[in-house]
Amino acid sequence: MASEKTRAERNYEARVDLATAYRACNYYNLNYGIFNHITQRAPAKDREGDVMLIVPYGLLWDEVTQSCLIGIDFETGEVVEGEGKIAETANAIHRAIHRTRFPIDGTTSIMHTHQSYTTTLACVDDPEPFKFGLSQGSMFFYGKMAFDHGYTGFAHANDEGYRLAKEGMQLQLD
Repeated sequence: MASEKTRAERNYEARVDLATAYRACNYYNLNYGIFNHITQRAPAKDREGDVMLIVPYGLLWDEVTQSCLIGIDFETGEVVEGEGKIAETANAIHRAIHRTRFPIDGTTSIMHTHQSYTTTLACVDDPEPFKFGLSQGSMFFYGKMAFDHGYTGFAHANDEGYRLAKEGMQLQLD
């Protein structure tokens, strides 16, 4: 009979998965310098509760390893595992979305990337026609995409993350 994994083992596995996601997204050019984030909810290594794993601010995605990831306390927003700073916008938005969505639908990962097609769509004055689907492939997103016309730039407060989490679907900021 296999024994149940420890918190530290589950934390390590989440770190490996997250580092792999960063590297894969970098390989496919889904990053834009240091201004996008991927986060993973994981058990804290050596205390009760969960942490939000993220790359420290300033590290490029092709440099990410499981050991460099930092763990953020969901209540305080402070770094409690590893060393480094967290991007203020990632802390404000991702932590709030994790806290809101996990109890509802079990969300454990959030990816904020900059694909050229979504960046282009965000620059369109009136993206609403795109929600009706222009191709068979885009119909997969019908009714699953929300446009946020209230986006004003960098978020520095948890309220922005909670506002975005209410949508519960893929969100296009413009």
